[in-house]
Amino acid sequence: MPVGLRGVVPVLDVRTGQAVHARAGLRQAYAPIDSPLRGSTLLETARRLLQAADSDRLYVADLNALLDAGADSAVSALVHDLTGVTILLDRGRYVETPMPGHVRPVLPLEAGWSECQHAELVARLCPWRPLFSLDLHCGRLHEGYRHWPVATAGDVLPLLERVQAVGYRSVIMVDVSQVGTECGVARLANWVRCVRRQWPELEIVAGGGVRDARDVRQLLAAGADAVLVATALHRGRLGRVPSTPPY
Repeated sequence: MPVGLRGVVPVLDVRTGQAVHARAGLRQAYAPIDSPLRGSTLLETARRLLQAADSDRLYVADLNALLDAGADSAVSALVHDLTGVTILLDRGRYVETPMPGHVRPVLPLEAGWSECQHAELVARLCPWRPLFSLDLHCGRLHEGYRHWPVATAGDVLPLLERVQAVGYRSVIMVDVSQVGTECGVARLANWVRCVRRQWPELEIVAGGGVRDARDVRQLLAAGADAVLVATALHRGRLGRVPSTPPY
């Protein structure tokens, strides 16, 4: 069996209380996950993912919130019950404070906040160490970039410079078009390398397209501090399948 790797952060995408398989950013088409890691409850699935990746961090995406359908109560319950680990929580424009101390909010480019709004959010959420999600599509910026003072979708580095100017010290670089496709990470690794070269102190979490341990190593070698993985874990190409309920 493949083994877990340093730096892997498992991903749990949730829609209406169910764990779903994210693929290419087509959220309305995400289907319930079919995997040995799927438990009888959302909490059990989360724990199995953490054990499979040998990780103490979990990325949780609330698809209901990201689709402007309101926060999913099942995600709120999971965040409350899953203690002892760090949760990177992406709920799009739904940001509620205070939040538990083990949660780090993810504030995405796609949410469409302006530069000034991000500055206000960073100041308000500073105790929870927020991460800016640099949402890419086929290597270019998501259309949310139009709310920032950059000219084109290719202005990744200029945007990141503005992102840090408003106070972010951590970013997630994810190519949404590659998520769940297992198509490889060459293009993403090139972007990570460029960002790491320019900002050595920036925390970088990268994801989208990871197939196996080689892709994880490629992103870590490019300068990522951590790598988001879902499909490769569910398909047993990375990590280990828990033999018994892990906790």
